[in-house]
Amino acid sequence: MDKLYTTVGKIEEISSKMYHNKQRMPSLVDICELIYKNNEYQVVKNYLLTDVFWSRFSDQEFIELFKQSTVRLHNILKDKNQQIIKEDTMLREDSDIFIYKNFNYVVDTYHSHNYLETIYAFRGNAIIRIENEMINLKEGQFCILLPLTKHQVSSLEEENFILNISIKQSTFDYVFFSLLSNDDALSLFFRNMFKEDITNKYLIFSTDNNQDIKGTIKNLVMENQRIDIYYNHSCISWMKILFSILLRNFGNTLVYSKMNHKVNISFILQYIQYNYRNLSLQSLAETFHYNSSYMSVLIKQYTGISYSDLIKKFRMQDAKMYLLNTEMTIQAIAETLGYQSVDHFSRTFKKWYKISPSIYRKEKHQK
Repeated sequence: MDKLYTTVGKIEEISSKMYHNKQRMPSLVDICELIYKNNEYQVVKNYLLTDVFWSRFSDQEFIELFKQSTVRLHNILKDKNQQIIKEDTMLREDSDIFIYKNFNYVVDTYHSHNYLETIYAFRGNAIIRIENEMINLKEGQFCILLPLTKHQVSSLEEENFILNISIKQSTFDYVFFSLLSNDDALSLFFRNMFKEDITNKYLIFSTDNNQDIKGTIKNLVMENQRIDIYYNHSCISWMKILFSILLRNFGNTLVYSKMNHKVNISFILQYIQYNYRNLSLQSLAETFHYNSSYMSVLIKQYTGISYSDLIKKFRMQDAKMYLLNTEMTIQAIAETLGYQSVDHFSRTFKKWYKISPSIYRKEKHQK
C-alpha cells in the first residue's frame, strides 16, 4: 500500500458523528477503512508550523494545531490485526520517540506494545484498563506503562485531549536510564521496573497542570513534527527534560501498580532513607503495622535488593557525601552513619568502592 495519510481532526470528526448519531464507539481501524473507502485520505503529509516554540501558544491554540497533524493511514490498515503493536508501526524509521493523540469516542482494543508508553492527560481525563485494574487518569497526570503491559484507553468527552508518547525500549535503556542513576529511593525503584519478574506495570505522576510540564510537552510535540536532521536528538532532549522535571518536582506524587492500597512504598523507602541510622527491620515493620517477614519481601519486591543491602547502599552514598563535602573525621562519619566501630565502616566502604575512605577523600580532594 502506498503512503496514505489523514489528520487527527478528521478522525475525531468522524468518531464524534458516529458516536452521537449511532450511539456506538467505532474502532480506529473502522474509521481508517471508511476514510480509505471514501477516498478521503491524503497522499501528502501535513507539515506544521515549527519555526517557533509551541510553548508560546495557549493550550487551545496548541490543541487546534495538533489536530492538523497527519496520521499514517497506511500503517494502521497494514497492521490492523496485530495484538502487539510494534515499534515500527508507530515510529518513523529514524525516530526514537513518537507522540500521538488518544482519539475521543474511539474504542481502543485491549492491546500491548513492545515499547515504553507514557499517557498524559493534557486536558480532561481518561479511563485506562491495565490488566485487572481500572484507572481514572485525571487532568495533569502521567501514566508510564512498561512494554508488553496489556491496556485499553477510553476517552469519552469532546474536550478531552489525551496524548500518548511512545519511546523505543532501547532508547530508554541507553538514553533516559542515566536520569535514574541517582542513589535515591525513587530512582532505585525506577531502575528495577525493567526486571522481567517485577510485578509493577505502571507508574502515575500527578503534576496539577503544571505549566512547565505543559510547555515542555508542547515543545516536544513541535519537535516531533520536524523532518530535519536534528529533530530526533531534540525530541530526546525534551523528553529528558520532561523526565527530569517529573522526578525532581513530582516524585512524591508517585503511585505504583499492583499494590495493596494500604501500602505506600514510596513513603516506606523514603522513611528508610532518612531514618536508617537507627532503624531495624523489626522497628520499620512495626511502624507500618506489618510483620518483619512481609516487610522484607515487600522491600525486595520493589527494589530488587534485600533490606540489609538497601541500608548499606544508603550508608555508602552518604559516606561519599560526608567524605567529599565535610571535614568530619572518619570516626565521626562512621558514628553518624550508625556503625559501631570505625574499622567496620572502613572495611565496608573498601569492599563497596574498592578503596579505603581515607584514600578516597585524599584522591578526590587532589583533583
